[in-house]
This record gives sequence, C-alpha cells and structure tokens, in this order.
Amino acid sequence: MKNIYAEAVTTPNNFVSVTGLTPITFEEVYQQFYAVATERLYTTSRRPHLRLVDRNLLFLIIHWLRCYPTYSQLSLLFGVSPGQISRHIRGFLPDLEQSLKSEIKWPSLMEFEQQVARHPTIGNFIGSIDDTRHKIQRPG
Repeated sequence: MKNIYAEAVTTPNNFVSVTGLTPITFEEVYQQFYAVATERLYTTSRRPHLRLVDRNLLFLIIHWLRCYPTYSQLSLLFGVSPGQISRHIRGFLPDLEQSLKSEIKWPSLMEFEQQVARHPTIGNFIGSIDDTRHKIQRPG
C-alpha cells in the first residue's frame, strides 16, 4: 500500500478536508485503533499481520467514511486492488468503531422518536447533515 498518509499529513488543511480530523486528532484515534486492531488480530486463529495496522489503513478507512469514494478510486490512490480495499474496510471498520465506542453516543428510543420529522416528499427522517466545508472570509 502506498504511503498516502505521509503525503497527506504534510498539508494539514488538505488533511482535514479529506479526513475531517486534524493530524493531532488523527494520531490520538490511531493509538486507540491500533490497540483494538492488534488485540483482535492476536485473538484470531490465523497468524496476525500486524504490519497491516498502520496509519495508511486508518487513513484509508477514515477517508472512505468522510468522502465515500469508490473502491476503484481508492485502489488507484493507494495502489492495491479493489478487492484488497474492500477486505481492509470490512475487516478493520469494526475495530475503528470499537476503538471510538466511548466517543459515540446514541439517543435513547424516546429521544429518537422525538427527533423524527415528516416530510411530504421523503417521508420520515431524523435529520440531514451537509458536511461540505465552505471557506469564509475572516471577519475584519
């Protein structure tokens, strides 16, 4: 896998744009992710491939979650086959979820029902998030 992380981290603004995280926050998440992923790999019956669990793997998963590129696009970017991209995402996404479990707060069923809205065209929905970044002029 190409070392895309090393290239991306050199330009913090672009890094934030493709991951949604600052390099410092990414490093904190990586430490948690690495601990969970390596622990899981040691508990499997197969030989653990710890060299897979690097910053590029986490960068791949977070970039996929943030921008949702196709596996073919990720394949071109990271220099591995689309099948390998798929296996990395399916195999390690649960580890990322587990490592960030304390950060994720789901609403109770009552809170969830209070947030449901009805729209004539799209039906019931909770909300929508537009994660597009817009640069604004600094107040002056």
